[in-house]
Parts: sequence; structure tokens; C-alpha cells
Amino acid sequence: MDPGEASHAGTRVGEALTRWLQLDIRVECVAVETQRYQAFLGSLASPCLVFPFACGGQSGALAIDPAVVLAAVDRVLGGTGKSRFVARTVTSVEMPIGNRFAACALQAFAEGLSDVVAMAKEPSGAAALHVRQARFVGPERKCLVLTYSVAGDVAEAQIQVVLPAMLFQAKGNSETNRPAVAPPPSLPGVGVEVAARMAETTITLADLLALERGDVVTLDAEWGDPP
Repeated sequence: MDPGEASHAGTRVGEALTRWLQLDIRVECVAVETQRYQAFLGSLASPCLVFPFACGGQSGALAIDPAVVLAAVDRVLGGTGKSRFVARTVTSVEMPIGNRFAACALQAFAEGLSDVVAMAKEPSGAAALHVRQARFVGPERKCLVLTYSVAGDVAEAQIQVVLPAMLFQAKGNSETNRPAVAPPPSLPGVGVEVAARMAETTITLADLLALERGDVVTLDAEWGDPP
């Protein structure tokens, strides 16, 4: 994935969260890497907040630092949302706001990455609150992990998007195996100038396309003539 596409998606998420919470929230992509899902889970701390979502017929995951969700809870309930909250398990009373946070972020990610991957715009199931519950993807499945930093008027935190790596491999293979497009019928008759080291000549594109290894091109010069 082009880093610029990942950065664009982060900007969209920051704008969406800013509109919802009326806070200055900046979301910047800090890493794009491929790793197995089990390794990704090993990098998370419990408590956590991981949502499953559908992605190109496969399963993906959205991991949100609980601290930033708690800041959103405080803001929605009338607070400033600007306090630095210690990450803890999100309670059942707070979870509806956590779900809305995830839906807001996923919709923005889906729109920001629409040119490269088809993502669902909302979670496909309940969130996992501990690492051991977040087994939404096969442990050995290779994934593309996009890591974003969250800053501004909320606690500095991370949001991570896990996408199936096979979707991008399939796209790359289809582009590599795409058959060559034949030139229009009128193109072989177009003159093409070919430069050699000792002389020059002009041949038609049809003759150029017909050249094979070992063919000899006759030049408009005799041996010994000045170049």
C-alpha cells in the first residue's frame, strides 16, 4: 500500500472524530507493516478494544486504545474530553459510545482507503476487551497493519487497522499478469526514429515491432563515414 493512501485515510479519520466530538483530533499514520496476526495480538496490551470488520470477503480488525475512547465518553457526557485518561476496561454503560467511536473511525477509513481495498463501514461484531478475546483472524494469517497516532485535545493514543495481506497480493498479481494491449491498427504505420551509435535511420513502427533477436537494421551510412 502506498504510504500516501494510508496517510490520507488517517486525515479523514481525524476530521470525522473532530466533527463528532468538537475537539481538535489529529490522526497520523506512523507505520505500515506486514506481520502475522498472532504477532499483532502480542503487541497489544490488555485491557484493549478490538473490533472485527469485514474486508474484501475476509476478516479485519480495528484496535483502539481504550484511553481515547474514555476521552470520547467524557466528552459525550458533558466533559471536556481533554483529560489524560488511564487505559482501563470500557464498561457496558460506556460501550455504546465505544461502538460509535469505532463506527465513526471505520467509516472514515473505508472512505479514505476505498481506492485500494473494500472495507465495511461498521464493525461486524462485538468488541474484544482483552487480547485473548480478539482472535478474529487466523493466528498465522499475514496481515497489513496500519498504525496511527492520535493527538490533539485528547490523550495521545494509537489506532491500528489490520487488513488481510492477501488482498493486496492478489491485486499486485493481477496487475503483473495483465496481458499487453495490442497497438491500434493504424499505429504500426507511424514512423519511428531509431538512433544508433555510428549512424541513424528511420523505420516504421510495424518494422520495429517485427524485429527479433539477431535481426540486422540497415543504416543510412557506409562503413567509415563520419558519425
